[in-house]
Amino acid sequence: MAQDGGSPSAAPCTRSPAMLVTGVAVVLAMSLLAAAAPDAAHAQFMPTPTPPAAGNYTAGDADGQFSSPEGIAALRNGTIIVADTGNHRIQAFHPNGTFAFKFGMQGTGDGEFMSPKDVALYRDGTYDLKFIVADTGNHRIQAFHPNGTFAYKFGMQGTGDGEFMSPEGVVVDRNQIVVADTGNHRIQAISYYLSPRHIFTFGTNGTGDGEFDMPRSVSVGLHDRLLVADTGNHRIQVLERYGTRDNRPAFESVIGSHGTGDGEFDMPLSMSVDYSDRRFVADTGNHRIQVFNPDGTFAFKFGMQGTGDGEFMSPKGVTSSFSLGVAVADTGNHRVQVFDRDGTLRYILGSQGAANDTAVLPTPGANDTAVPPAPVLTPPNPPGGDGNYTAGDADGQFSSPEGIAALRNGTIIVADTGNHRIQAFHPDGTFAFKFGMQGTGDGEFMSPKDVALYRDGTYDLKFIVADTGNHRIQAFHPNGTFA
Repeated sequence: MAQDGGSPSAAPCTRSPAMLVTGVAVVLAMSLLAAAAPDAAHAQFMPTPTPPAAGNYTAGDADGQFSSPEGIAALRNGTIIVADTGNHRIQAFHPNGTFAFKFGMQGTGDGEFMSPKDVALYRDGTYDLKFIVADTGNHRIQAFHPNGTFAYKFGMQGTGDGEFMSPEGVVVDRNQIVVADTGNHRIQAISYYLSPRHIFTFGTNGTGDGEFDMPRSVSVGLHDRLLVADTGNHRIQVLERYGTRDNRPAFESVIGSHGTGDGEFDMPLSMSVDYSDRRFVADTGNHRIQVFNPDGTFAFKFGMQGTGDGEFMSPKGVTSSFSLGVAVADTGNHRVQVFDRDGTLRYILGSQGAANDTAVLPTPGANDTAVPPAPVLTPPNPPGGDGNYTAGDADGQFSSPEGIAALRNGTIIVADTGNHRIQAFHPDGTFAFKFGMQGTGDGEFMSPKDVALYRDGTYDLKFIVADTGNHRIQAFHPNGTFA
């Protein structure tokens, strides 16, 4: 999805097949990943706004409660928009986290939803901001004004141009809405000025060039490229967005095929594009990372199935940044591994049978603005260990980590899913701090599955966590205190 303002997002987003999307995709114009950010462990404490009343956060349909929230977006002023999928509605929250308003209910009428799965922000031909919702169960896209009132809709169940079958993904590419028309095995783009205008339909069901098998998501790459997760065909397809004389997309290249050789995949689940437009793909079923040049040709690979240094067990997440390199959520091995961009192992997050002896940052008072002391650092795990990375709950250990994010300065934030917490690590791989524990109160988690970074309306940095088991989204200050 694109940020408020309609410019494309450079980083692709992915969704895993055959499961509900539980990750957080926070996109806004002045996002953390587009600006230099302070080290989270050394950031100044910010005054904490008054939090909502604590309580038992189970699935619910009251204001501010969720049932399996999936898509999330943020406006420039910090307002957060959430696709509350199980409750068939959209909820909006002020930058301080308080409930703002909601719209929608279960149904088929205008402004009603059936399991909405994604939300994006779009400026139409009059440059008016709209919320764009993938109304998956109703096989259509709906648009709303910023106050939640219904604006317009397009699409219906079918196979013709502008018709959809269970659309699951929506992204804004400049002034157009690009939809992953999952059930129809294709991608469609719509523009809207005074009425919806079909721009293009691309793809059919199949295995050839430009054909798809249940495409789950579409992302915007660099240089006017669209990248499609062609999940059922075990590949990524790259489209040149303006590849024809009438500005329609053209097939450019396929990244991957089903298999175990170089450039082949088994259910690739995640992808990241770095500043040079190289594509890093988590080849989950083959337990490795593959790297491709901007033209789609195979560059190199690293990793294999195993528990040793540089080996993986079903890696599910990958992220890259200029200062960090490439970080991989080695899910089955309960650890995160960090590599240079050439695939050379730098260090491993997650201790081998013993905790890192590091200090946890103190919790400040509401008016405490002092810079906290730096934690005591110990060296990260270098290559050459015994490979015994078992699940653990000590500082620097993991239990099935899933989500991963990186600041531009190389700080790594990990959703330690099985331990119901978030952990942060310095750029050199040493443990920085942690926050959260199992529970339903404010700042507690039940199997958090993703983490993202954004700046709110006052340009204060926040960590946004998909608290999956508690059916909610939580925000935290850079020191880990509940926001």
